Amino acid sequence: MTVGSRPEELRLAVHAEGLSANQRRVLASFAAGWADADSATLSVRAPSAGPDRDTAWRFADEVRAALARDGVDAAVVNVIPYDQPAGEPPVVVLAYERTVAMAAHCGHWEDLTATGANREYANFGCAVTGNMAAEMAHPSDVVAPEASTPPSASRRQAVMDAWRSGAATSSAKDEQASGAISSAVQ
Repeated sequence: MTVGSRPEELRLAVHAEGLSANQRRVLASFAAGWADADSATLSVRAPSAGPDRDTAWRFADEVRAALARDGVDAAVVNVIPYDQPAGEPPVVVLAYERTVAMAAHCGHWEDLTATGANREYANFGCAVTGNMAAEMAHPSDVVAPEASTPPSASRRQAVMDAWRSGAATSSAKDEQASGAISSAVQ
């Protein structure tokens, strides 16, 4: 399994009257995805030329303001121009990089009986690895774990004080932790 990045994009049709209600909902979801991806920047690309250039840039400013309302720091949003193809309607494109886990392609189905070297099959565990890659919420943890939080000095001191006085330092045993067999099983 390898860890890499993949671009996430959202294309919004430019409306002279501003963001539609549906675009606002999709934009809020996109902002949440950006926050979950721990991406450093978010780009907002607007057409640099064309008859609707000014409308597109006003729309891009509204998109930036909506992102700020959705919790995206304005300092990480880069508004940049792009060359819009001639004759195309104006579109504002949002993008960020998402870290993803990628598994090798499964499906090398050679002769399963040809194991003269007595080695494991080439696809052994391939489906499991593919499923793990698909289920990872934070694939960057495969490369390096998140930093741990600092220990609680007050909790450590309370445990050490209890230990020095001879008191129990573990949690009290509760009824559910008894390990007794149910009376219903006989």
